[in-house]
Amino acid sequence: MRFSRPNHREMFSCFWVFAAICVAGCGNSCFVGISNNGNGTATITVANPPPACSLSQGMGMMNMVAVKTAACETCPATTRVEHAFVTVQSIRLRPTNPADTNSPDGFDLAPQLATQPRRVDLIGDSFTVLLENALVPAGSYRELQLQFVPEFTDRFVGLSKQECSGTLSNCTITSQGDVQPLQLPGDPPELVIPFEGNSMVVLPDARVDLRLSLRPQVTYVSSSEGWKTQTILVGNAEVARP
Repeated sequence: MRFSRPNHREMFSCFWVFAAICVAGCGNSCFVGISNNGNGTATITVANPPPACSLSQGMGMMNMVAVKTAACETCPATTRVEHAFVTVQSIRLRPTNPADTNSPDGFDLAPQLATQPRRVDLIGDSFTVLLENALVPAGSYRELQLQFVPEFTDRFVGLSKQECSGTLSNCTITSQGDVQPLQLPGDPPELVIPFEGNSMVVLPDARVDLRLSLRPQVTYVSSSEGWKTQTILVGNAEVARP
């Protein structure tokens, strides 16, 4: 059996890899090496406390629009919704693997909304830009979480609520001018939208255009006073194809 004789360069590379592994075993070092046919580099960093031995995850970019829903022309005037106002205070992506993010609640796409929430009318024949060129860590995400300003809150003093009769943060207005609260679960109220196919992938240095369809839906619920109508918010999200 024949063995090829290693040249000096290969022996030198093996020596540095071995030395780096030995140093790394001390628990306070980081080794990163790149080799290509014996040509490569090796970096050893020693520190106390130990450094984070990780490579950059990479970032993608996201644009997001909310497509408005046309008013129902055939619905009775008493239930025909002409406006549906929501006040968004958080937009988050939840990763497919929660270990991929430092936050258990996912990645916050628009931190500015926490102090400057945005009022959006979901009824019309156009769309509203929610995000433009937002940086997103590359990875796989399973769902989108929208959080809305709770009703009857005075947290945002500068936020006008005149569209919803001065008290509500999220409401619908019929063609007859009746104002009704928009029913949203959770505290704070939220809408969680799973992605089609159970995941959406963001690649490094790539752009994703996400299109939301958020629409009010009238349902009937039973109460002590009989059957009553209430309006809930439903929606879906899809990646816009070029």
